[in-house]
Amino acid sequence: MPRSTSSPSPKGSPVTLAMVARRAGVSPQTVSNAINSPELLRPETLERVRGAIDEMGYRPSRAAQTLRTRSSKLIGYGIQPAPGGGTAPVMDRFLHALSQAADEAGYRMLLF
Repeated sequence: MPRSTSSPSPKGSPVTLAMVARRAGVSPQTVSNAINSPELLRPETLERVRGAIDEMGYRPSRAAQTLRTRSSKLIGYGIQPAPGGGTAPVMDRFLHALSQAADEAGYRMLLF
């Protein structure tokens, strides 16, 4: 997870995991553990790392996570046009429920 896609650092470049590690006084692996396996850290270390993450606005890169886990957490769903060009209320409710359930499980929907 080398780069963030959100808040820039004071120099204008994205905040990196290494930058968060330096701010918190820990190793990059400890920052990674705080994000992915917080149960491995002592509570005071976890609190310090999370404080640095919040202070710096660090957000893990979804692309880097995808490479590391070999899972995109993306669900594609193809939609056929409704007859007559209108919308189908049942399909709308289904897609809303599917999208909500996917989001709660950490997935994103791609409708096509």
